[in-house]
Amino acid sequence: MLHFYLSPHWSSTHRAALWFFPLVSAYAALIMPLTLYSFVYPDGLPGLADRTGHAYEMFFGIGLGLVAGYLLGVQKRSFMTILLVGWGASRVTHLWFPFSWWSLACQAVFVLALLWRLVPKLRVAKKWRNRMLVPLMVMLGLLPLIAVVAAQLSGVWAQHNRLAGSSLLLFALLMVYMGGRAIAPAAAGAHQERGRDLQARVQPRLEGALIVLLGGAALVQPWVRPELVGVVVAIAGILVLVRLARWRLGSLWGRTDLLCLGVGYGWLGLGLLMFGVTRLLHWPSTAILHMITVGALGTLSTGMMARVVLRRTLGVPPPPVGLVLITLCLAVATLSRCAADVHWLLPRADWLRVSVAAWSTAYAGLTVWLFMAVLYGGKSTNPGVRL
Repeated sequence: MLHFYLSPHWSSTHRAALWFFPLVSAYAALIMPLTLYSFVYPDGLPGLADRTGHAYEMFFGIGLGLVAGYLLGVQKRSFMTILLVGWGASRVTHLWFPFSWWSLACQAVFVLALLWRLVPKLRVAKKWRNRMLVPLMVMLGLLPLIAVVAAQLSGVWAQHNRLAGSSLLLFALLMVYMGGRAIAPAAAGAHQERGRDLQARVQPRLEGALIVLLGGAALVQPWVRPELVGVVVAIAGILVLVRLARWRLGSLWGRTDLLCLGVGYGWLGLGLLMFGVTRLLHWPSTAILHMITVGALGTLSTGMMARVVLRRTLGVPPPPVGLVLITLCLAVATLSRCAADVHWLLPRADWLRVSVAAWSTAYAGLTVWLFMAVLYGGKSTNPGVRL
């Protein structure tokens, strides 16, 4: 770790992606086995002993860590140290003292430092669709703090999971936006290399509709009937799939990185559609939620982390075979997690073991890639997102 901190790629500044992505990937590889162990055995980690703690770490541990790595760009060493200590301390305190005041204090350090740098950076955007990131980031940053306070005062998070539902939809909206902004220009460039012109790129009307639908559903979800939320989210899922189809990624067989990102975007659209259907018909939705958290978040995050870090350090795209294997592992993790809730062919416990093994295998392989690239790569440029 000391060699990592003193790596010659950094002097007075640090690139957030090259710090957060390897650490978040390693944490993601560990968190699922720890969760399964904590579900089964009483000596497991208290913060992972139930679904609420597991959801909290998926959204506000892994999710916000990915946001920090993807959006912050180059920062000073002192600020990166504060941010990393806050993120790490908030993970430790939540795992051992879930929804405690200690957890709140550590998470507040990380979140407030993150928002302090992100909000001014995002406010310079001209279009309303880009400026939407400001309230979205503020809401995603404040939700973990609200969750801890609510759990301490009234148990809202633990008893009703209303904040968890809103968190899921807000992270889905973030994936819709960030995934589209990554895939659309890359797909246009790949088509142009093949002598074709891609007319449907960002697709601003569809993007604007998705922002309104998912943002509105996240805000009203705790207080309105589930059928209304179901209709809105199902429509959003259909629009995501339409947007994906118009990128024509199926004709880009030479671009494995884009095809794998397309798979993740497909999981997102399918997950939103099925989540809306389950809400509309009052069916259990736990299995379907994992299409979004495991399928979409897992596939999009691994694809983006590999793409950003390897291009910024080695100047090369991710190896196609490795990227395909990671994507297949996450597909297995998603399908087996869904199968666990319907008890298809195998007992639930066996499906959960398969899902955890596949997820951790994918992230463990990615972690090795990222650490090796950061430690020994020679190229380094700003990975921040241009709006």
